Amino acid sequence: GFGIDTNNLTSLDSSLIVLLVAMILGVMLLSILLGKLFKIDFRLSVLLGAGNAICGSAAVAATAPMINAKEDEIGLSLGVTNLLGTVGLAFIPAVAYFFSFVDFDSAVLVGATLQSIGHVAASSFAMSEAIGEWAMVVKMGRVVMLIPFLVVLFLIGKGKTKSKVRFPWFVLLFICSVLLANLAWLPSGAIKGLSVTGNYLLAISMAAIGVGIRIKPLLKISGKGLMVSTLVFGAQILMVVLYVKFV
Repeated sequence: GFGIDTNNLTSLDSSLIVLLVAMILGVMLLSILLGKLFKIDFRLSVLLGAGNAICGSAAVAATAPMINAKEDEIGLSLGVTNLLGTVGLAFIPAVAYFFSFVDFDSAVLVGATLQSIGHVAASSFAMSEAIGEWAMVVKMGRVVMLIPFLVVLFLIGKGKTKSKVRFPWFVLLFICSVLLANLAWLPSGAIKGLSVTGNYLLAISMAAIGVGIRIKPLLKISGKGLMVSTLVFGAQILMVVLYVKFV
């Protein structure tokens, strides 16, 4: 939350915001449908969709406790999401080059498709400084949508499941962090330090999840999970290419 600059988000075009919302809804729906087709657990489908649609590992980690996901499902989602993001580092710029996209269009393609902030930064800034700056703005637009996504997920789960669904209180802390970072209530040095600290804490939480993963159950579902996530990622790229070419 401390790493989000809301001033940059105001520069997003309305049609681009519509694309991001439509893409998240479409990716989640497609992931669930493909999950049923490949006969994988609903929880895994949701985690794979969230990881691809919003912000990679952070989205997986945030979504998991709300749907009572198992450690193996979380581990697979993290592994698959980061694997595809790593492949996408080189693949997405190649797509932009193939379609002869200008800088802004390339930035939209990278920012709207790659999974984590790290993937977006590495891929876009390698292309050019301008592409990197715009791609990060687009990516921040996706990250912010994690808040309404989790709230909606909570409301759906509350009415559909018999088990107790916990409200994602960290969402409120996330909102508070964004406000503190953008309303000049804290020194800029403190905000930067908190943002860096957040990155380290996220890395620690990913490692903690890894400790609880069991390899045998992971191997049983890894092939299907990888297939579902790959198809979802491909559909995501296609949606953005069509948007850039025709919108």
